[in-house]
Amino acid sequence: MHITKLEFSNLPPLTDYEDEFDLNRQVNLFIGPNATGKSTVLRAIKKLHSMALSESPDSGFPSKGISSREGWIEYTDAVNYVNPGQVLSFGMQASNDWPRDEAGNTNWGGVPFLYVPATRLSLATQRVFEPNVFDQRIEELEDVRTDDLLNRLFDTESGVFDGRYVEPVIERLQKQMAGDIAQQNSFRYTLEVAHSCAQSICSEVISDEYPSSYVDRYETLNKGRSVHHGMGIETTDQFYDRPRPLYAGALSSGSQGTLLWVYALALRMWLRYESESIMYSVTERPAILLIDEIENHLHPTWQRRVIPKLLRNFVGLQIFATTHSPFVVAGLEVGQVHRLSRDEPHTTNPEDIVGWTADEILRNMMDVEEPTDQLTVDRANRLRQLREKESLTAEEESELAELRRQVNEDLLTKEGQIGAQRERYADLMERFLLSRQSGPTQDGD
Repeated sequence: MHITKLEFSNLPPLTDYEDEFDLNRQVNLFIGPNATGKSTVLRAIKKLHSMALSESPDSGFPSKGISSREGWIEYTDAVNYVNPGQVLSFGMQASNDWPRDEAGNTNWGGVPFLYVPATRLSLATQRVFEPNVFDQRIEELEDVRTDDLLNRLFDTESGVFDGRYVEPVIERLQKQMAGDIAQQNSFRYTLEVAHSCAQSICSEVISDEYPSSYVDRYETLNKGRSVHHGMGIETTDQFYDRPRPLYAGALSSGSQGTLLWVYALALRMWLRYESESIMYSVTERPAILLIDEIENHLHPTWQRRVIPKLLRNFVGLQIFATTHSPFVVAGLEVGQVHRLSRDEPHTTNPEDIVGWTADEILRNMMDVEEPTDQLTVDRANRLRQLREKESLTAEEESELAELRRQVNEDLLTKEGQIGAQRERYADLMERFLLSRQSGPTQDGD
């Protein structure tokens, strides 16, 4: 169960042409310069899904333009804010095995969606120094209905993923299932998978052992330690050389952010599948993850892990993500990377990106011709200008020689490393010939 195709025309900021994507059933990574529509594509998928589930969708897209047929859902309408008289359209197609309702129509709510915008709120840090502040926040939410809590966690129409509601949702669900052993076991296993996934991405920080039981927070606080009991976070303490509880708000932005949206994904899947997952784990079922700037706050080592680890722990997941990081792109397979442009339809990678270096990805896929600092780029551009001139003044000759000394050898020519090697060889030969002219001959003259 996955989305197989996307089509759009005149979708801002891509208002001058139409495009069509054949989608990979596991990973669809959108890359390209800013303002090429990467985030817009994610938001449009999310909006179409929301509109399909709601009879009165919000004003993001007018409801009159929405239609669905044979696995397709599409929005079409004239929108004057694009270009007067132009028609904006966007559609997506589900696979043949997508769930159907009793009437045989595509059930767009049959597969859970989670949309994680680029802007994400993390947990409060006050609990480390003012633990009562956090407890008061939990108490303030005691009277909030569960549905409202879920809406606060999953409603991202504002463009912000609010991770502060992850733990209150976990606590509320745990209270609701008190006494139901089967539900408790299913819920616990789902959280264990989420913990394992986050740990495998952030393995230098989070322990690989999910706690066997939750530590009572009040008892722990009285002992002078803070614990994030709902999410079961433990770290390895350098003094005790063993895992010990730690409040997740004290973790780094990368660790904390990863924990929050991975747990949110697991919660979304559990809420959808728990009642019908008898033969399969909840986390083995299909789901759609839309995540903008998936590399946010992650070290490059973690960036290259994030997609493989997600697919390993959530085996039915289809990922739609945007990135500017070559480390996220590295290792992906044919058809998984869609490069967007401001002026023409996208291109999709025709070969696996396995074994590529970051420099190769930056040069060949992200249009960064010279992956180095701006000063060196400016010097290289000036060097090329001088070399294209038919004749140089003495001052320019001196400048050219100095630039060749300053600029990284791989940037000396537009031909890349091979051209640079050819140029270095020519320089060596020139110095050798000059030394032969100025030195003694073989006869001693």
